[in-house]
Parts: sequence; C-alpha cells; structure tokens
Amino acid sequence: MRKEAALTALALWVACGLLTGCGGRDQAVTLSCKFPPDRTATYRHEAVRNVRVFRGDRLSRSYADTTMMTIEESVTDTADDFGARLQCVYTWDEHTPIIDDSTGTPTGKYRTDRHQAVWNYVQEKNGKITEFGTTDELPPEQYDFQKRLFEQMDPMYPGYPVRLGDSWSNTVKILLGVDEKTDATTTYTVKAFERRAGYDCVVIDYEGMLIVPRATIAPDGTRHTISVETIKRSGTFCFAYREGFIVRQTERFDLIAEGTEYAEGKTEPVTRLIDGSYTTRLIDIERQ
Repeated sequence: MRKEAALTALALWVACGLLTGCGGRDQAVTLSCKFPPDRTATYRHEAVRNVRVFRGDRLSRSYADTTMMTIEESVTDTADDFGARLQCVYTWDEHTPIIDDSTGTPTGKYRTDRHQAVWNYVQEKNGKITEFGTTDELPPEQYDFQKRLFEQMDPMYPGYPVRLGDSWSNTVKILLGVDEKTDATTTYTVKAFERRAGYDCVVIDYEGMLIVPRATIAPDGTRHTISVETIKRSGTFCFAYREGFIVRQTERFDLIAEGTEYAEGKTEPVTRLIDGSYTTRLIDIERQ
C-alpha cells in the first residue's frame, strides 16, 4: 500500500513538472522575446471604460464605453540576433454613447465606429521598442503621444534568470517642460510558474505609472488642448518563456488628464478622469 502511494505521489510530481509547468522557488528562467521568421500572433483585446470630463469645476460629460479589438502582430524581418522588426495591425469597434450636447449626458443611443491603425517598430529581445513608425497619416502631436505610450507600456525584461518572488523595475525619464522632468516607473514581480493556454508560462504581476504629455488639436483648428496624462495601472500577464511572447494580460487602470484648452483667445482648465480594465489574450499563432 505504501509502495502504491509512493508511486502515485511520484506520478503526480512528474505530471506537475512535465505537463502543467508547475515550478518551485528554485526554478529560474531567462525572459526573452523570440521572433521566428514570418510568425503572426493574433490577439483579442476587450476594454471597458468610465469617462468623466470636467471644465473648471463643472462636469461636462459622463459616459461609459467599450472597445473590442483584434491585434495582429507579424514578424517582418529578423535581420540579426538583437531583435526583430514587427508590424502590428489594430482593428477595433468602439461603442460610444451619443451625448446630448446641452446636458452632457448620454441619450441612451450608441454609435459604433470601426477603426484600423498600422504601427511598425523594432523590438529587442529584452522587450524594448525602438524605431517606432506608422503607415497612417497622423498629425505630429498624435504620433508623438502614441510613441511615448508604446515606449512606456511594454515590459523590459532583466538580463538574468528570474525565480518565484523576484522583482525588477522599468523607469522611463519624462520631459514635461523645458526644466521639468519626472520618472515613470513600473515594477514587475514573478508570481508563479504555470501552464496557461497550452504554454509553459511565467505569471508576472505588475504595478506602476505611465506619464504622457499630450497635445490635441481640433480638426477645424479652432481649439487645442495641452495636458499631461497620468495613468496608474496594475495587472498580470502570462509570458510563454519557451516561445518568447505574452499569452494573456489583464489590467486595471485609472487615468487623470489635467490640462488647459485654448479657444477663441480664451483658456479653460479641462480634466478627464477615466477608470477601466482590459483583457488581451492570444487566440491564434501562424507561421507562413
């Protein structure tokens, strides 16, 4: 009987280690992005937001919206061992309530708009993004905002093996004005080693802040807004360490955008408060 119990325990231990990717505190892996030629990874991204806009002390608009997005990330060039050139095609439906201009409140009706954007960049094996660009025609201020956001959002992995409980931080220097600088830092912690969606994964919790200066100009040029967006975020992602890509990510965020609107020779303080969450998950992987 003891022999049978010992064999059963041994079988469970082997199954845990080989089939489910369970890892103890001594397990260590090096996190590195991998870029097989002509690979395309397709993700499904779902987000919900609650939005409030204040002009001075007055609540101007308040609404909730949802976004359903498909992301296709393709490896277009792996010229060297340093990293790869990628192309990301974002296609999304944005469900936005129609707002009554006189009251600033939703009318109960919704508008659905389909959008698409294409971004190209080089990603190094440690996750760092460089040589950011797009094939879309964008105003310079919108391009600059997207570039700054990309540079802060994606994790950069440490150049050493990580174990259960290990942490590291990514810090980006932000220039807010001529003589004003600050830091945006996100800290990552290894939570577990698990089998997720058919992949051996490192499960990583993160918490931190994004800080992005932003300028927006109305299409007719009659007004523009200068603001700084501060985004507090916390979440978890699962990194398939053998294949070198993220399998799933969930995040909660709170955004405060404080700025000034300039229109017709007048200025007005404008604040946007946005809280929400999103889930991004891998749904397909292809090799040409």
